Amino acid sequence: MHHITRRTRAAAVAGLAFAAATALSACGSSGGAGSAAKARDAAAPSASGSPSASAAASGNAAYSASELARRAAEAVGDDSLNVVIGGVIEDGSSLDVTGCMRGGTDARLVGTMSDGHVELVMVDGHGYVKADLAVYEAMSDSGPLDEAQRAVIERAMGGKYMDLEDDDDTDGTTSVTDLTNLADLLRDNATDATKGETTTVDGRAVVPLVVHPDTDTTTTFYLPVDGEPFPFRVTERVDSTSENTVFRLSHADAPCSVTAPDPDDVVPTDQIETVLRKAAEELGLS
Repeated sequence: MHHITRRTRAAAVAGLAFAAATALSACGSSGGAGSAAKARDAAAPSASGSPSASAAASGNAAYSASELARRAAEAVGDDSLNVVIGGVIEDGSSLDVTGCMRGGTDARLVGTMSDGHVELVMVDGHGYVKADLAVYEAMSDSGPLDEAQRAVIERAMGGKYMDLEDDDDTDGTTSVTDLTNLADLLRDNATDATKGETTTVDGRAVVPLVVHPDTDTTTTFYLPVDGEPFPFRVTERVDSTSENTVFRLSHADAPCSVTAPDPDDVVPTDQIETVLRKAAEELGLS
């Protein structure tokens, strides 16, 4: 089983968590700014970074790119958010995710990838991922698993969550809790942010706001021209790979309720190889 254990810790992370946890942190700016941002945007803009009186009719498009980035970071606030994610990730795999997020540290997201299902739960920034056999098989280095390998993974990990705390060794896949915070991304890249021409997306007049968190990544936030500059649509393209992900965010009508899995259903990442080996022994396959 050693030729697949190297990827087991990364299997679900590379699918759901790689994209979903990025969006998770979009609701993570400090100070509960969401409601405040709504109230502020309903009123006249403040003097700092505000459009000139002659340009006020242009709404958010009249702000400088750097100021708009800061305002967008505030707009996501600490409110509960709905999220829908779709696109192409590593190795051309497709990803579709739905769920809710709250406060930048809590979420429950369920995704479909490679004909399998994967679930991400985050409680107070602590991540857990559960994947079914089809996802593990899709992430195997050696292609389709044989009957014995499938039996071992099913026995060891069937219905179990991987505990992602302090998971710094995921075969090149970043830990859930270390993934980019979109609110911080907006703030940290505000100085170099650029605005695109006002256009229409999903039937809404928007101003695209573009940042480049690294040399290969282009992240575009679509902000309404009028009202709260909440990034209801975010696209991320990694130029050197096939990764191309679309995030759709909205304020939730009800709080995102999240609880941690039962400890008996959790396997720490540093114990997965041991758990797989024990399962193989129990099945007489070691």
